Amino acid sequence: MGGPKKPTLSQLAKRAEKGKQQERREAGSEKSVLGLSVPNMDEVISYVKSQRYVTPYMLGERFGFRLSLAKDLLGELSAKGVIRLVTGDNRLRIYAPAQEAATSAEAMAVEAAPQQQKKGGKRGQRRSKKAAATAEESAS
Repeated sequence: MGGPKKPTLSQLAKRAEKGKQQERREAGSEKSVLGLSVPNMDEVISYVKSQRYVTPYMLGERFGFRLSLAKDLLGELSAKGVIRLVTGDNRLRIYAPAQEAATSAEAMAVEAAPQQQKKGGKRGQRRSKKAAATAEESAS
């Protein structure tokens, strides 16, 4: 006679599934809020300076925010002169720390100078020894 009906097993399963979906939605909204938060700029700058090169993906992975935010952040740091654009196009840009870029260019120039003075290899050394030996014989 009186009272509400008891729900069937399938109805209980549907209610449980709806509860899980609502929990997922709530968790997803928290994630997007956290995805927009920017970490401490000093921490980002020290990380960028410690790397040989930086991409938006590297920043996004390291600090846990979106790639669009990482691209904007790298653009701002480039405008400030902390980093410089090495290469890139619309899809991917590669940046290097500004101070390291200057020192690495100087280091490359210093390393390249001694390499240009050397000629040949073992083969060139044999030829020069032969030439020196024939010059001595002809002089004698």
